[in-house]
Amino acid sequence: QCTTCHSPDKHKMRIVTKTECMACHHESRDIDCGQCHKAQKSLYDGKVKPAGVSPQPDVMAQEDVGCTDCHELTEGTQTVLTVKGKCVECHDAEYGKMLLDWKEEITAKENAIAVGLEEAREYLERSRKIGKNVDEERKLLKGAETNYRIVTDGRGTHNYELSRELLESAQGSLDRILKEK
Repeated sequence: QCTTCHSPDKHKMRIVTKTECMACHHESRDIDCGQCHKAQKSLYDGKVKPAGVSPQPDVMAQEDVGCTDCHELTEGTQTVLTVKGKCVECHDAEYGKMLLDWKEEITAKENAIAVGLEEAREYLERSRKIGKNVDEERKLLKGAETNYRIVTDGRGTHNYELSRELLESAQGSLDRILKEK
């Protein structure tokens, strides 16, 4: 079934256009978005397995706000710029700006952590090569990578508060690893 739309040779590569996807998947309004968007749905619902953080659902998920309450399926590509209009429909103009602020903050933290992860990997490899025991640091790195991946894969704005906690935890782990550098 996957190869109807995705390449059997390259994981996740689509071989159909977004328009063709929409024809099958978004004709019916009762489709479970989480079937294709697992990472986003898991983050939104707080059903993730992070390191050192207790996951909670997004406040909108707690109020039973569904994916299509914010995402207009017929619009094609969804970005914070297209979604912010939906925020304003239910709230006030500040909510649209708030979404943009969240996206900017999360992206900045993701970028900083991506650099920190690479530095930590390089540091641990160098340390291992000179005979240093880095077992504890490897555990910290694995946790940081897990938390970072949950946010990046789930698109952090789907659960802003949890994403902030996950990224702060990841940064804290990286800081502990790199303090010896």
